[in-house]
Amino acid sequence: MWWIAVLAGCGGDDEAAVLVDAPTDGDADTDADTDTDTDTDADTDTDPGPPLPTTVSVSCAGTDNALRFVCTVDVAPPQPVTLTASRAAGGTGTRTVEGADAVDRHELNVVFLAPSTEYVVEATADGVTATASFVTGVPPAEVGSAITVTGAATTPYVGSNLPCTPNTAVAAVWDTATGELVWYHMLQNGGSLFGGNMVQFTEDHTVLGLTGSHVVEIDLMGNDLLRKPYDEDYNHDMFRRDGKTWIIYSANAGGRLTLQGVVVWD
Repeated sequence: MWWIAVLAGCGGDDEAAVLVDAPTDGDADTDADTDTDTDTDADTDTDPGPPLPTTVSVSCAGTDNALRFVCTVDVAPPQPVTLTASRAAGGTGTRTVEGADAVDRHELNVVFLAPSTEYVVEATADGVTATASFVTGVPPAEVGSAITVTGAATTPYVGSNLPCTPNTAVAAVWDTATGELVWYHMLQNGGSLFGGNMVQFTEDHTVLGLTGSHVVEIDLMGNDLLRKPYDEDYNHDMFRRDGKTWIIYSANAGGRLTLQGVVVWD
C-alpha cells in the first residue's frame, strides 16, 4: 500500500515538502478480500401443531340403471376412505368399496344391489364415519328375473351365459344367497343373447357378449370398452385370456359341411 504524507511549512519557505514512502520491494498488493458474509439463519418454528380433525360427508345418487349408484365422499384433510352399503333391513349382500387415493373427494361406484331395497351407506376415514341412504329401483320388465339356489354357493354372485331374455341383449347377474337379480345391462339395442349369441364375465371383471351384430365389452358401470361390428358367423363360446379375446365362428363349406374356426383379437 502506498502512504503519502503532505507537510505544509509555516515559515519563510514557500514550498510545501511532499514526502512519498515508496515501497522498495515492488509489492503493490492490495487487500481484495470482499467477504461480506452475514448470518442468514432465520430459524422459525415449523411445528405444525396437532393434526386437523378429520371431517367426512357422503351423498349418493342413482344412475340410469335401477341397480347402480354413485356415492360422493368428501373428506378433509385429503385421505383414503372406505364405503360400505348394507341393506337397511339386514341380510346378505353388503358392498364394500375402497377409495384408496389421498384426495378430498371420492366418487365411488356401488353395484350388485337388490331391486326395491333400502341401503344404508357408511363412509369412514381415520375413524370418523358419515352415513347416508338410498333406495334402489325396479329393473325393466324384460330383465326382471330370479334364480333358485340349493345348497351352498362358493361365490356370492353368478352370471348366465344365456340369460332368460331371448329377444334382448341383456346380461344379468344374480345373488346366490337370495336368488335376486342384482345387476343387468343392455349390451345392444335390437340385439339378442340367445342360441349362438352368448355372454361371458371376464377375468378383468368386465362383461363380454355377442349380440348378433356386435362384439361388446363393458365395465360394471356400463361403460363401453369395446364395440365392434361383425358380419361373420360368430357363435357360442367366447372368452378372454391374458388380454386377448377368443371367438368361435362357423363357415359353410358347401352342402352340409360346416367348418369351425377360432379368431383371436388383441
